[in-house]
Amino acid sequence: MTADVGSEAAAPKPGTSTLVPSAPRWRRQFASTVFRTQVYQAALRRGSDPTIIWTPPLVIAGSAIKANAMFQGRYTFGGHTVESATEAPWRQGDLAPAWIRQCHEFGWLADFATVDGPTARRQTRELIRRWCLDFGRWTPRAWQPDVVGLRLVSWLAHADFLLVDAEPDFGDTFLRLIGEQFRHLGHAQGLAADAAQRCVARASFLTACFALGRRLSTYERQLERLVAEVTPVAEGRATRSPSALLRTLPPLLVAREALRSAKKPTGDALDDAIDRLGAALRLMTHGDGGLAVFHGGTEEDPEAVSTIVARAKKAAPPEALGYTRLQQGRLRLIAETADASPQDTDGFASVLAIEVSIGKERLFVNCGGPDEAEGAWRDAARATAAHSALIIDDRNQEQRDAPAAVQGVLRGEEGDNAWLEIAANGYAPSFGVRTTRRFHIAKDGHELVGEERVHPIGSSATAKNPRTLTARYHLHPNVTASPLGDGRQILLRLGNGTGWVFEAADSPAQIEDSIYFGEGGKPRRTKQIVVSRAFENRQCSIVWHLMRMDGRT
Repeated sequence: MTADVGSEAAAPKPGTSTLVPSAPRWRRQFASTVFRTQVYQAALRRGSDPTIIWTPPLVIAGSAIKANAMFQGRYTFGGHTVESATEAPWRQGDLAPAWIRQCHEFGWLADFATVDGPTARRQTRELIRRWCLDFGRWTPRAWQPDVVGLRLVSWLAHADFLLVDAEPDFGDTFLRLIGEQFRHLGHAQGLAADAAQRCVARASFLTACFALGRRLSTYERQLERLVAEVTPVAEGRATRSPSALLRTLPPLLVAREALRSAKKPTGDALDDAIDRLGAALRLMTHGDGGLAVFHGGTEEDPEAVSTIVARAKKAAPPEALGYTRLQQGRLRLIAETADASPQDTDGFASVLAIEVSIGKERLFVNCGGPDEAEGAWRDAARATAAHSALIIDDRNQEQRDAPAAVQGVLRGEEGDNAWLEIAANGYAPSFGVRTTRRFHIAKDGHELVGEERVHPIGSSATAKNPRTLTARYHLHPNVTASPLGDGRQILLRLGNGTGWVFEAADSPAQIEDSIYFGEGGKPRRTKQIVVSRAFENRQCSIVWHLMRMDGRT
């Protein structure tokens, strides 16, 4: 059975931007049924054990500190820590999905490899032995195509570290499982649920082909398939989650190194996709080095972000993948400017949402997405109200059914101020109005002025009359908020103790509860500033001012 079903026979040529459709749900379910059978497992064991002829390079260096923590039984993956001094950590109950995924991806082998030495090798081999006992045959989570791909490349990259002075039975088992995972990935790489995951699976398979000296004659077809998947991701049509883009880029970088090592042409399309992703991630990086929290992503590890982004060439443009950035001094504002593509499976109603950071301190954020993929929190996190955005009558923007909206991004300077104006028609289908947000930042970055405006467009004969415009500014959990004066001013104290004052003109500013999933998907209680105004003749505006307490000193 060949389960690689991503329209393989008619894969678009490199450089085209047709979105490769995902495999239908019924086909993925059927494939899962086949994968769990004894017949399929026996088929994977056929053939000789592979020979590793090339070692893939590491994109992210390991950490001796993390390795020492694991030696002591503390395993931290995806922002979650599991303590297990005696048994395998994955046997603990109530494990977070992000922890499980990163555990099975085996990126943590790089941490053990930094310590090196016989003891580190023995303990690492023991963990792999235990993993093989529990997951040496197909299971849904551990053998997802993208997870298998990342694990396979990590095993290949650390083969020398693992096999030095290894017991014969470990070497045999290790190489046998590499062969089985490689054969499975050849079948399953097109079955990943979305384009970003398929990019990871296909890039990893291409890397493994060169590392094992397999199917080199078909590399052009495999490269075409990879480019067909990565192009819509790099164009922001398949996903705009910064976290998803960050996960996609390293396998692409390694695959390109594999092609270059084998003296095979990489093609302009792959190079362009890598540069686009790197530039977009630079744009979406806050002053603390982590990523902005859009489309269910998380802040991510700043060191990993900087290392990965540095491998792509292009500098950050003012706009990329539906995002833009404005910065003066240490104050940085990142905004989403494009509506969700019909091909984007993220489903976040977040156009014109913003995040603001000051130096290494985050101020305004979006709620992010919960680690669990299902449940009430998932739907709530996708709502417009879960973002630092504008909401009309407590309704979500209608990003999927809206007519083609003319998006607007304007920027310029007025004296010492820099300004940015973004606009969208996310509420046009319901209310026949256009939403515009304009931001002014002082040259020293000590002041930020926001102007939120909604005005009618076209005929209002069939549109509902909007009643209330609500502006929400979710605060990072490290920010404390307390009211000042008559309620129009709010004192904001950042994590480093710096004080800022938020003031809304002609409107009371309320402090309400909020929740933040941006740190590994775990819920943290936080606050939000809420400003509401009533519409008049289908028009409404809110003006607010953010100023550092100690002025310009």
